[in-house]
Amino acid sequence: MSTGKICCLVLLTLGVLAVVVALVVILTQPKCGPQHYLHGAVAADSETCSVIGRDILKSGGTAVDAAIAGLICTSVMNPQSSGLGGGVVFTIYNASTEPCNFVSYQQSSSATCITLLHRAHMAMHSSGAWYTSPLICDGQRLLEPGETFRWPALQQTLKAVAENGATAFYEGQIGQALVEDIRKAGSGISLEDLQAYKAEVSSALNITLNSHTTVFSPGPPMGGAVLMFILKILEEYKLHEASLATPKEKVETYHRIAEALKFGNMLKPHMSDPAFSDTQSHKGSITLSASALGEKPPSAMVPSILISKTGDMLVIGGAGGAWIISATAMVSEQEPHSNASH
Repeated sequence: MSTGKICCLVLLTLGVLAVVVALVVILTQPKCGPQHYLHGAVAADSETCSVIGRDILKSGGTAVDAAIAGLICTSVMNPQSSGLGGGVVFTIYNASTEPCNFVSYQQSSSATCITLLHRAHMAMHSSGAWYTSPLICDGQRLLEPGETFRWPALQQTLKAVAENGATAFYEGQIGQALVEDIRKAGSGISLEDLQAYKAEVSSALNITLNSHTTVFSPGPPMGGAVLMFILKILEEYKLHEASLATPKEKVETYHRIAEALKFGNMLKPHMSDPAFSDTQSHKGSITLSASALGEKPPSAMVPSILISKTGDMLVIGGAGGAWIISATAMVSEQEPHSNASH
């Protein structure tokens, strides 16, 4: 056999092997069926709750299932921050359908006053009072480091909801006990108010930063419009690494950031429930209204999703009360300048 034929045979053999190897690699790649993911992450207030959420994903649960599991866990680990009686906002992005919605389970006012949780929140902020988490205090006695705090009432509540679903909370003994406790504190809420409560699904607000990254965030009365206001101000300054190159530039850059945060946060008290505003709400608008039956109070919650043209994604939110919007803005502002994949 001639040398030329041998070379052709070798090249043909190598080509066939390359095709076979490529097919093996492709066919053995893990597939993502419904409710399964190649990659996933859950970030909660504690490692324990993050692991629980992650395990829900690994067992075939959806991202929403994982989020709810993390929230329920947080109600045990950090009950001062989360609980069955509190409000929650989800920002949900579906890559297959593309629209980004937010689901609001936020507390609303009853016949005579807004929910007890919100009243307590405002009272603590207005008085500057500090409070002690029940996880470190048992009656009048502080727990010792490493000592276990047992909360049988919460255990029974979570067990009842797990076994009987939402009905146990809205219509059963839990709901009745909740209404009685809140009424003792001066609220006019009734069991009918609790039973009539419905979650609301709305389109998320969205803006584009630097013609590159789209930001999705919940609309009023949540803090999404304020967050976007801050981000659009910072966009105009075209901040980058060189903005901190010299002491003079550092001072100017930090001053601009501080002013953007200041003017943005000044708008928070004016956020209101669009359903109870005299002015029609539109994307990014800030409206005013008086307190009314069923009105949802302003909130700094801004669970947000940033998606770049290249498909990189940043999912961000957090606890922190008055600091939530500012902290979210500072992290989000870095995304348009980052080449990292999230």
